[in-house]
Amino acid sequence: MDVIRLPHASYFLHVLVALSCGLRVADDQSIDPQVEIRTLMFEVQDIKALSFLNPIKLSASQIDKLIPTISLAQKRYNTKLAGASAAPVQRIAQEIKETKAAMLAGAAIPEEFDAKVKRIQERWKQQRDKEDLTALKSLTIAVKSILTKKQFALAAQLARKLEPKTKSGSTADGEVKLFNLYVLKVIIQYPRIVPLLAEIKKTRETEANSNHANSYPLPMTVRGGIVQSTLVLKSIRCR
Repeated sequence: MDVIRLPHASYFLHVLVALSCGLRVADDQSIDPQVEIRTLMFEVQDIKALSFLNPIKLSASQIDKLIPTISLAQKRYNTKLAGASAAPVQRIAQEIKETKAAMLAGAAIPEEFDAKVKRIQERWKQQRDKEDLTALKSLTIAVKSILTKKQFALAAQLARKLEPKTKSGSTADGEVKLFNLYVLKVIIQYPRIVPLLAEIKKTRETEANSNHANSYPLPMTVRGGIVQSTLVLKSIRCR
C-alpha cells in the first residue's frame, strides 16, 4: 500500500536511507545504520499518524473491531494494485533487460521506452486512485459504525489539518467529506495502520496491568444495601 500521504515522510525516508549507504560501522558494532535509520523513519511516520489517532481515544473493543476490518480492506487493496502494476511490467520484461544492457554499454535511454514506462506509471496511478475510492466507500461505512458520534466529529475536525484548503462547508455533508478524508489519509493510505493500532492496544494493556499490580481490592462490604469495593495502593500501610 502507498505510504501515508501526510507531510512527505516517505521522501525523507528515502533520502536518509540513501545517505546511510555512505556510513561505515566499526567491527565491534552490530547495528546496521541503514536498518536503524529506516526503523527510525518508520517511527517518525507512526508519530505523525498517532497525532491523528490519539485525539479520537479509541477503546480496546473498537481497536479489536477496526483491525480485522482494515486488514481485509488492505488485502483487497494490495492485491488489486499488485495486479495493476505486475501485468504491464511483465509485458515489457525483455525490453527492460535489453534497454538496460544497451545503456550499460553507454547508450542513451530510448524516447519510446521512456514514454512507455511513463504511461505504465500513469495508468498505475489512475488505478490506485480508483482503488482508493473503492476502499474509501467500504471503509468509511465500517469505521463510522465503530466510532461514536463524538469520535466521528473529532475525526472530521482533524481532517482539516490534513488538507487545510479543503472546502467542506459547515453542513452535515461537509462533515462527512472531512471524515472521508480522514479515513483515506490516516487509514487507507497508511500501510502501518494495523500494527500501529495493535501497538496502541498492547501499550494500554501493559499500563493497565502495571497499575493493577500496584493495587489490591479490599474485602467487599455492604452499605445501605449497595455492594461496594475499593482499590487501595499497596504502598499505603495500615497504622
